[in-house]
Amino acid sequence: MSDLKQIGLSAKADQELKRLREEQRFASEMDGYRLAIALALRENLEPDWDGKDRRNKYAATAVDPTGELLEALHLFRPEMTDSPARALQALADVGVMYMAKEFDRGKNPVCP
Repeated sequence: MSDLKQIGLSAKADQELKRLREEQRFASEMDGYRLAIALALRENLEPDWDGKDRRNKYAATAVDPTGELLEALHLFRPEMTDSPARALQALADVGVMYMAKEFDRGKNPVCP
């Protein structure tokens, strides 16, 4: 399977990311997207791989220009490294939903 050039979010996760940005939880949606991936890796969240309802949002290379997220993916989820962009997209989706749930509960998902 070839990897993705463009990655995005489901409609629901995109809506939540926009809401969290409007609440000034992070400086930009891209920062929130990256944070969502990191949190999904840290929390070992299981992503939804079907990709239904996903909308492209970013060039895959723009999300991780330094390679740090890919390095974390290799360390924490080596079974996902066959299609790293697809994995980052799936992790971002589940990570955004996790962040939204935690913030809505009055918790800070970054510093639990």
